[in-house]
Amino acid sequence: MKAFCLDCGNEVAAQIECRNELIPVKNEEYHVPVSVPVCSVCDAEIFVEEFEEDAIQRAYDLYRQEHDLIFPNEIREIRELYGLTQSGLSRVLGWGEVTITRYENGSLPSQAHNDILMLLRKPSAMLEFLKRGKNRVGTDEYTRLCRRVREVFPENAANLEREVIRLEGVVGREADIFHGYRRFDFYRLANLAVYIADRAICYKVKFMKLLWFTDFLAYKQIRRSISGLSYVALPMGPVPDEYRWIMSLLEEAGWVTVEPVFQFGERVLPAREANLDIFADEEKRVLESVLKKLGNASTERIVQLSHTEEAWHRTDRGERISYTFAKDITSV
Repeated sequence: MKAFCLDCGNEVAAQIECRNELIPVKNEEYHVPVSVPVCSVCDAEIFVEEFEEDAIQRAYDLYRQEHDLIFPNEIREIRELYGLTQSGLSRVLGWGEVTITRYENGSLPSQAHNDILMLLRKPSAMLEFLKRGKNRVGTDEYTRLCRRVREVFPENAANLEREVIRLEGVVGREADIFHGYRRFDFYRLANLAVYIADRAICYKVKFMKLLWFTDFLAYKQIRRSISGLSYVALPMGPVPDEYRWIMSLLEEAGWVTVEPVFQFGERVLPAREANLDIFADEEKRVLESVLKKLGNASTERIVQLSHTEEAWHRTDRGERISYTFAKDITSV
């Protein structure tokens, strides 16, 4: 690449060196792999804004993981879920006009703002904030947004939401190593489930394995799971914790149907279209990689593959599987 070297006073060819640097975030410091442009003439380091910003965002992401803060793409997902612009969401919440823009561009939210943004996945919370902000957004926008909430969530959303909250309480709300450093997100899981069921011939056992391979490959490649599910090691291989309850909710909420097929078992079919806009491009690449490799495999083959993985071998039956084993995954 070409860059301007202050020491040489000219634009020069720059070589990229990979290093580990200690970057401060608030009152903490994080070791981050960074790319550093170096002048090919005098060996001086060259400041390039994009490289500096990338290093800072890597450190911010580590801070977000450690402190369970919402990520920029998750704020974007919430906004798009309800059909809101950045300034529109700020008005609903009564925040400054550019607050959401700053957060989506990578700024760290305050703890108070973070907790509010986390709540907005719940339709009841969104409706409550709409009521409080009705005068700020105007009658027409208020009516449109309330209609949007009801379109996105089924009529029995209140009962389902209570069930999802109960499920989260049992599976765990922690963004820790057993959840791939993401809070369990039923809406993300539902869209992931629909897409997998649409793209692959899935019977229940295979479906569970595809979820596991997808989340663990995501953690291996991008250091974060896609759904936030935790998984347990059972004799037939890894499955989501509370998988029976999860399948029941996916059916009840109209995301998938499960149909018995004589001599084959229960097939998982999509009941609606998946919203892939909520997933980052890197997450979509992980999903496509898993489906390309395992989508056409038989249930028996996928079970065999899951049994070859260290994650299953080194976890006691019935215990949760740590995402630290993701680095050793070999089947995808």
